[in-house]
Amino acid sequence: MDLAEKLEILADSAKYDVACTSSGVERPGRAGRLGSCRAPGICHSFTPDGRCVSLLKVLLSNVCSYDCSYCVNRRSNDRPRASFTPRELAELTIGFYRRNYIEGLFLSSAVAGSPDATMERMIEALRILRQEYRFNGYIHAKTIPGADPLLVEQLGLLADRLSVNIELPSEASLVRLAPDKGRAAILRPMGQIARRSAHSRQELTVYRHAKAFAPAGQSTQMIIGATPESDRQILRLTEGGSMAPVQCLSCDATPCERRSECRTIAMWNELSRQINDYLDNITIADLMRKSDQQCPVEESAQDSHPSPAKNADMSINS
Repeated sequence: MDLAEKLEILADSAKYDVACTSSGVERPGRAGRLGSCRAPGICHSFTPDGRCVSLLKVLLSNVCSYDCSYCVNRRSNDRPRASFTPRELAELTIGFYRRNYIEGLFLSSAVAGSPDATMERMIEALRILRQEYRFNGYIHAKTIPGADPLLVEQLGLLADRLSVNIELPSEASLVRLAPDKGRAAILRPMGQIARRSAHSRQELTVYRHAKAFAPAGQSTQMIIGATPESDRQILRLTEGGSMAPVQCLSCDATPCERRSECRTIAMWNELSRQINDYLDNITIADLMRKSDQQCPVEESAQDSHPSPAKNADMSINS
């Protein structure tokens, strides 16, 4: 299979992965480096869901060991399969950049073999780009859930933005539709990226030549509509698990020893009740309609196909 055939297969396999609307990174061109990165956005055109159309948006491989029911690349799906070598992907990216086709790379992958083996190949591709070709443009990389934390660390030192897909709103839905994945394997790297990004920002305030870790932060993606969770459950998940206005009302909070004498607890309880009542009477569809009314965007031909389950993209400032 030649490179053009691989590109056609792997670019098509990546079309349901959601990228962020802007890089969040300001990095000017430098002598001896190839490319640059602008904070307001790395390209001039965006699709309705926020994906940047001038990114090379591709999978390293669509050969998957997992059988997630919602995924077009699932193991049991009969479709053309292909894989890039790390060097093929790096050379393709540089070739497209030099022709002014793209300004950056969005890289994800099916789980080819194991999470660790897949991440190692992704890291090697980015290493070739950054170190051999001195590529200084924007790179967004999808972290593979279940991979070793040391590999997540290496990937974050090469990419501008990392993302880990939450996939589904609950553990029960994961068991039902993605039995090879677990909630802990998804949340663990998200927490690691958040902590490491915060530490990196602190380091950079002290030493400006410190290596930046995922300087544009992280994002995630969740499938809505394929499982029976309520909109309130989904909104609660996007807010970190609790909609309580104060910590002492959170479901996992340690009981407050001053609660019996607290003069404001009645106020916070009433506010919490009103928040939950409001969420019980609003849906994700309502939010999407309001967003469309405020920011109307033409629908591109690429995204005109109907889909029973929508992908929700959530940026995380970490």
